Amino acid sequence: MTLKLKFSFALYLINALVLIALGGRYFFAGELMPYHAETLGIARDSLTAAQSIVIHTLYRAAGAGMFATAITILVLLILPYRDGRIWSRWALSGIGSFYLVLSIYLTLAYQAETTASVPWQGPIVGLVTILIAHFLSSGLGGDLQELEIEGSC
Repeated sequence: MTLKLKFSFALYLINALVLIALGGRYFFAGELMPYHAETLGIARDSLTAAQSIVIHTLYRAAGAGMFATAITILVLLILPYRDGRIWSRWALSGIGSFYLVLSIYLTLAYQAETTASVPWQGPIVGLVTILIAHFLSSGLGGDLQELEIEGSC
C-alpha cells in the first residue's frame, strides 16, 4: 500500500472513530446538549418526563445514524479498501460526504434559526478530511505508485 493510501486510510479511520465517539455521546446522553437547552431556554436537566422521552429518542436515533455510518466506513476500510478495491475508495468518500454534507446543512440551518452556539465546525472539518482522503486515495494527486512502501496497513 502506498504512503498516500495509508494516509487516506488514516483520515477515513479518524472520521469513523469521531463518529463513534459522537454517536456514543448522543446515544447515551442523559440530558440536553448545551445548545438545545440554550435554544429552549431551560436548564439541561429540567425536561418533563414526556419531553425527555421525545428528546432522548431523537438523540438515540441521531447516535444510531452516526454508529451506522462509522461501522460502514470501518467495514469498507478493513475489507475492500485494504484489498485494493478501487470502488471502496469511492464508496467511503460517498458515504462520508453524504452524511457530513447533511450534518453541515442541518447544523447551519439550526444556527441560522437560533441564537444558540451550535458546533457546526466539526462536520466541516470532517468533510474536508474526507475530501483530502478521497483526493489521495483516488490518485488525483499524482501517481500512487511513486510512494510505494513495503508491507500493508
